[in-house]
This record gives sequence, C-alpha cells and structure tokens, in this order.
Amino acid sequence: MNSLSLTVIPSLSMSGDSLHLSELRIMLLGYKGAGKSSAGNTILGREQFDLRRTALCVKRQGEVAGRQVTVVDIPGWWANQPVKRTPKLVKQEIALSVSQCPPGPHTLLLVIRLDASFTQLDRRSVEEHLELLSERVWIHTIVLFTFRDCLGDTTIEQHIESEGKALQWLVEKCGNRYHVLNNENRGDITQVTELLEKIEEMVAGNRGGHYEIKREILEKKEERNKGEKERVKKRPMTLQKRSETLRSLVGREYSEPEIMFQRSSGYGFLSSPSKHHSKRPRINANFRFMPLLSDEHKQKTLFTSDTSNPESQHSSTSTPETIAVVTKLTPETSTEFTETLYR
Repeated sequence: MNSLSLTVIPSLSMSGDSLHLSELRIMLLGYKGAGKSSAGNTILGREQFDLRRTALCVKRQGEVAGRQVTVVDIPGWWANQPVKRTPKLVKQEIALSVSQCPPGPHTLLLVIRLDASFTQLDRRSVEEHLELLSERVWIHTIVLFTFRDCLGDTTIEQHIESEGKALQWLVEKCGNRYHVLNNENRGDITQVTELLEKIEEMVAGNRGGHYEIKREILEKKEERNKGEKERVKKRPMTLQKRSETLRSLVGREYSEPEIMFQRSSGYGFLSSPSKHHSKRPRINANFRFMPLLSDEHKQKTLFTSDTSNPESQHSSTSTPETIAVVTKLTPETSTEFTETLYR
C-alpha cells in the first residue's frame, strides 16, 4: 500500500528536564461512533465540533491550559471493517489529514470506546487504516479511551488486562501510551491538562519531532482528493436520476420506503429483519425499519434518508429520494452502498 513519506523535524523547546509546548497540534482518528468529535470538544473546552458525521476533516483551535491547541477531527471508518471497504474519499482524507495542521501534527490520538469489546477484527482494521499514513505514525500515537463512566470502579489498567490480546497489542504498539477521557464531565479540566502533558512527554521522547509531508507528495495527493470532492458535489444530481429509475421499478408496488437507512450506528447499517415479516415498523435511532412483505421482493431492501428528521436532512449522506436497492444485507452490501454515497 502506498503511504506518505514523512519527515521528522524538531519543534520543541526544552530547558533541562522540563518541557512545555506553547502550541500543540493534535489529530483525532478512529472508527465511526468512537467519540472523536466529543473528545475534541472536551479538549478545547467548548462545543467546537458538530457531532453529526462528515466525510471531510474538520479543524478547530483554541487556547487550553496556556497552550494554543489545534485539533483535527478525521473522518472515521466502520468498526471492525477492513480498509478496502472504506470509501475512497475517506481514505484520502485520512492520508492527507496531516496537512490540516501545518507544519505537521505533534500527535495522533487513536480514539477507542470503553463500552465496546475490542476484537481482533478491530485490531486489524485499526492497523490497516493507520497504514494509510505510515508505519512511523505509531511512535506519535496515543490511545485515547472514551466512555470512562462505563468502567465503574474498574481501573483502565484492569480493563486492558481483562479485555484480551487485541487491545493489549494496540496499547503496546503505541508504546504503552494511553489516556482516558470522560466526555460527560467536561468541567474536569485536570483530565485535559494531564493529556496535554502526556503528549508533551511523548514529543520529548521523539526528540521534538512532528510530521511534515513533502510538498510534491502533498500536491499530488491533494489533486487526487480534489477530484473526489468534485464527484461528491455532483452526487445529488446522480442520486436523483437513480432515484427516478428505482421508483419506476418499485414505486408502483410500495407507497413508502420499506427500510430507512441507519446512519447513527457505528457498528452497521441496519437491524436484522423480522422473521415474521411484520408490517409494524421498529424504531432504531433516527430511522425506522420495515421489512418487505412480497415473496417476489423477499430480501430486497430499499434505502432512503428520513426527510422528516432535521438532522438527517443536513447529513452528508442524506437525500430526500430513494437511492439504492440491494438484495442482501451483508458488510459487502453496506460498503457498496457507502461507496455509492461517496461517488
């Protein structure tokens, strides 16, 4: 897999054993629903990041504990899915994310939820997505655990030990650097200052290094990314044409969409269909699910956004029209649908 060529250059002023960075540049990376945007808001101490998902990097800045802090929220991937199933635009955003905070980020915070098991599939997924940057990224990475409240009286060390080899491998790969944030308790500034101090300690261990992308590589990647973004801009017109075709095929038989696209779950697109094919909708987050009844259309599924939901209407994956018909609900199907959205 092609990766960016990164150069480490000094950026840290130290006096004796003490160190303090007047400026910190941070990237947040992880799977969808891990809590990246909330973590960014906690670090900056205010609501800077929109919690609705986006396919593009978002940068915010603020002063935190006497430091000028830049935070870049990078689009996530579907949990435990391999990189080949991640949309091309998202992969390019990850690869180019280091250019969002010039001359380069001091650290990458890999965000992991504590209320969900971290499996070998998750481990491989994380490893593959970080390879979009380079192998060197690991020496600049800290595991940032979210949803601290779910542990109760259990310490983070006890959790890592009991969770299994996959999580232990990840923590060791990051040089045993980790931190826990409770995004529900943003008034606790101590948890943020401790994180910044851990970042400074890591930077000192890296001899003050940060990432810098070679200009020629950056220009080539950005040109390719620009082409993808142009395709995204044209997407609504394309989807409308597809919608008209699909409606001509199934619209006469069904007056309303049978299945609403689930955007809010970080673990998959849809719930499993009812074995009895009940007409009664099941509420699932911002969307509803209703299986098809016709034997002829058995297992066929209609996707659309929920236009009655204000949040859905402003989502980057929303369209008021029917946009895809699939024949089987599998990870591959979900990925095909996601790829369609980013075309």
